[in-house]
Amino acid sequence: MSDWRGFWTGLVLALAVAGLAGCGNDVSWQQKVTVTVATPNGEVSGASVMEVSWSGGIPFIVGDAKGGGFNLTGEAPVVKLGNGRYLFTLLKGMDSKLLYQFRNKDGRGASMKDNSRAILGLKEPLVLPVEAYPLLVTFADINDPASVQRVDPDDLAAQFGPGYALSSITLAITDEPVTMGRVEAVLGWLDNLSAYRTDPKNPFTNTLPPEIGYLRSN
Repeated sequence: MSDWRGFWTGLVLALAVAGLAGCGNDVSWQQKVTVTVATPNGEVSGASVMEVSWSGGIPFIVGDAKGGGFNLTGEAPVVKLGNGRYLFTLLKGMDSKLLYQFRNKDGRGASMKDNSRAILGLKEPLVLPVEAYPLLVTFADINDPASVQRVDPDDLAAQFGPGYALSSITLAITDEPVTMGRVEAVLGWLDNLSAYRTDPKNPFTNTLPPEIGYLRSN
């Protein structure tokens, strides 16, 4: 029995060491996303700092039980356009934007270790190409969650009028703290969505668009 006990103890220790070794592949960074819009009165910008972490999961486990993947903490950049209108850049896909940009630039299929080294070594803001733009939205009525509308990055004038155009979206590695509270400052209803969903007086009860869920991380 002692031999078997020693075997299982050794196996558990070996697996634990392997798991800790796998943790060495984990990486995190803080990225600042800046959105700049041309308006009839000149350019305006909005920015948000978010933290992205990536874990390779448990190295000796396969399938969904392996765990790992991306995690993002932060909120959508908000650009104040005037006249009570705002442009929001949603978080969907923001966790892997830098990774995929480096894969396209430095060779598709590069290891996460190599890609993370490139990401953490980024010295200048990376200008996203049009095909990598995240989802953009606005609200026809800033007080009505159900009035959310997707914005075509090639045609901001369709929502905001002549003279409005998206100038750029950039991502930069930063040591600034994660931005929180700017979205809630504009969308006062964001912390009370459960009340909106359950109040029968609201015409948009239980019909809130999925875009609402990408305004900030949970």
